[in-house]
Amino acid sequence: MKKIVTDGFAVTSNKGIATLAQQVIADQREILKNPEWVELLKCDTQNGQECGLHMYTDKDTNEHNQPRDYKAKFEFNKQTYRIITNRDLPSLLREHIERIERLYKLNINQMRRTLRTLDLQTQWRFDLLAKFNLALEQDLHVLRIVVYLEPDSNGELAKVHCDQCMVTCVNTTTHSGLFLQIGDASIPFHSKGDELLFFPGMKGELETGGRRNVRINCRGIAPILATTGGTLHAVEHWAVQPEGLAQDEYRGTVVFFGHSVRAIQPLSPKEIGAVSILK
Repeated sequence: MKKIVTDGFAVTSNKGIATLAQQVIADQREILKNPEWVELLKCDTQNGQECGLHMYTDKDTNEHNQPRDYKAKFEFNKQTYRIITNRDLPSLLREHIERIERLYKLNINQMRRTLRTLDLQTQWRFDLLAKFNLALEQDLHVLRIVVYLEPDSNGELAKVHCDQCMVTCVNTTTHSGLFLQIGDASIPFHSKGDELLFFPGMKGELETGGRRNVRINCRGIAPILATTGGTLHAVEHWAVQPEGLAQDEYRGTVVFFGHSVRAIQPLSPKEIGAVSILK
């Protein structure tokens, strides 16, 4: 995990997580074909947090008032589990939710090991594991299952962004198309076998001495909320449509976001306007 500090990202292996994530994303893509099952997985936003299944197009906007990606996104935390398992679910859906809960717990344990290692490497200056455990008490950690449905006009399935968490763990990807911006290099990643990908988010940079930052993204397309100046560096990343996808085939991914309790102020219209003139 030293490479997270020195190189900006790290790849490790966890067969249990990778195998279960591959099954979960395969199941999720089948579930999306059944409108009744889709409705059973939807939840209202709880305490300002999205949970359950949400379907978005580029006509929807995010908390920064910017267009969303065209995707089906399932957000899982302990609250999601309580809400959905109290419903009258078909056995296949209930088994799917139980698998997701197992995957969530495996990710909690894996992230604890990762943050303990980062704490050792940074001589416990930032107490990242303690901050992660406090966020767990507040149910802030999220396991996200995403199926991307259509690219935008720039060919992006996921627009350039930095994650808001402390550390991101990509459990699996069904296809290529993910890119990380590390320094001046755009590095592609597609999980193979039992590989997991780790990289810092904005809370990771803020918790290690960084500050909030607004700039034009690394592809020169749009303003982005980011951070700068920390021991950990939040990684800009995006996803594009892989070549050779069949018409009814969609790129998917499973990602775990390990948080702290720190809040991050969204982009304001004034900030977006000020940065946009730099394009």
